[in-house]
Amino acid sequence: MPDHPNGFLDAALEYAGRGWAVFPLKPGGKTPLTPHGFKDATTDVERIRAWWEQHPIANIGLCTGKASGVVVLDVDRHGKGDGEMSLQELQREFGRLPPTCEVLTPNGGRHFYFAHSNGAVKGRNGLRPGIDLKAEGGYVVAPPSVLEGTPQPYTRRNGHAVCPLPAWLLAEASEDGREPTAPRTPTPAASGAEALPTPVCNGLTPAAAEGKSYLPNTPERAVLREAGMAGAPLRLSGYVLGPDCAPIPGAWLDFWQADADGVYGTGSFRLRGHQFTDADGRYTLETILPGAASGRAPRLYVKVQAPGGPVLTTQLFFPDDPANANDAEFQPALVVTPGDEGEASFDFVVATQ
Repeated sequence: MPDHPNGFLDAALEYAGRGWAVFPLKPGGKTPLTPHGFKDATTDVERIRAWWEQHPIANIGLCTGKASGVVVLDVDRHGKGDGEMSLQELQREFGRLPPTCEVLTPNGGRHFYFAHSNGAVKGRNGLRPGIDLKAEGGYVVAPPSVLEGTPQPYTRRNGHAVCPLPAWLLAEASEDGREPTAPRTPTPAASGAEALPTPVCNGLTPAAAEGKSYLPNTPERAVLREAGMAGAPLRLSGYVLGPDCAPIPGAWLDFWQADADGVYGTGSFRLRGHQFTDADGRYTLETILPGAASGRAPRLYVKVQAPGGPVLTTQLFFPDDPANANDAEFQPALVVTPGDEGEASFDFVVATQ
């Protein structure tokens, strides 16, 4: 449960800001508090505030389908079927799911969020044993909601962007296995209107200042932490994605940072190194948690470049650090997502040309 009741309201407002329609559920449960359930879902800030001011610890229902442009693959581990086994079978048949926003449920299940705005997607219960597809006419319970009798809340597992719904999963949504017919997008020549844009991963990762401590030509290495080095271990991982959410193999990442005391190793390659994403567009960095330099918020500096694309220079910050509030360079979009102890994730979305 959040540290204070406003955690539910803050989360509901964040979802609404993404264009995801929400509505309140009974505290500790999944039952709607509004008369018409998911049909009452909205992105209207005032209405959302009114709901959660009246019910400050209400769980959050997130409407799936056209109302939010979101489809959720619901993988369950309790009940008649083991959804994880079914998911493995699906991925053997169709290939791995693309990296996308993932939520852990209190009962050990997983929700995979996908974007889809080009026509309605039919929700389907029993897509496979233990797997449902939440789409048109449905909803999911969203973080940080809690279920009575379970110790853990709904929790976002990673910092991945919400990627487009895979074509094979869209096809599986129809009972006969054929892809549902989406409405034709008018072309400018036919209607004078602009065609719908290609889906994006919540926009490109914002740039941030390079600072004064950057050194070029760092060694190629993914492990910056050295034997005997002071500081809490940190393992950062994620993907480098293009504007279309496709992972980018061979993308270049160059990291540098302060040590645990907030000191940068100027003139040396201590806590500096570059690497390239693997065939799946994934990177992993083994380092330490940086200290605060001159009272500024702790951060990692990084340059990222897709093959043939422009260089993105940016910074990564850490959640709940009190120095973030007074740091002029802090941006909420650059906060890493914490995982297990000593682990965090962040996906970079970069231009490719």
